[in-house]
Amino acid sequence: ANVMATHKLNIQDVTIENCSSEAGAGGFMYFHGGSTPYTSRFQTINNVEFKNCSSGTSGGALYMNAGVSGEYIAEITESVTVLRGGKLFVLDVADCGYAYKSSVFMQSNDVIVGAHLRLQRENQENISEKLQKYHVKRAHLPKGKSMGCVFKNPTGALAGKLIEGAGLKGLRVGGAVVSEIHANFIINDKNATATQIKTLIGLIKNAVFAQYKIRLEEEIRYLP
Repeated sequence: ANVMATHKLNIQDVTIENCSSEAGAGGFMYFHGGSTPYTSRFQTINNVEFKNCSSGTSGGALYMNAGVSGEYIAEITESVTVLRGGKLFVLDVADCGYAYKSSVFMQSNDVIVGAHLRLQRENQENISEKLQKYHVKRAHLPKGKSMGCVFKNPTGALAGKLIEGAGLKGLRVGGAVVSEIHANFIINDKNATATQIKTLIGLIKNAVFAQYKIRLEEEIRYLP
């Protein structure tokens, strides 16, 4: 149910108390080394360590249900605070419409302000081991300027494998090029423009559909 919020929340704060976290939408999810005051605190809590392996803000993650290695932020979210019509409301996670790389927020005008996350305590050694596994899995991802994965994985398939199977690795439009390492990445190799990237995305979608009769759907978002 939607409940009008009565508390204040700094959108850049990420606070932890016992096994709960109040995460402001503007708080960064990427914790590098010991450079932030949250690193050591997060490293002693389980089921949030996958956040250490993704970059961006909590708000962005909550908006699109971001995740790493099959684990998504919806799984640890209890509620999301939004600004709607000039008032703050708290939405239960069941009302957020979370699914694979999607949420109700992607079709609404709600502004995500923050969230209440559910955590579990775990010992440092186990969490460090999990973090290492995440980093190893992601070590193969392409270097350079990119938007991350461009397309969602269709049911029962991997977008990168479909693009590779269509022979599109290395396909280029101006400065935008399909990565030779992971075909679901478009690298900005030589000052690519947004038009060039969008044109390349269109070519990829058409080629994959022509070969597999599968319509790829963008994971990235277009801004007007």
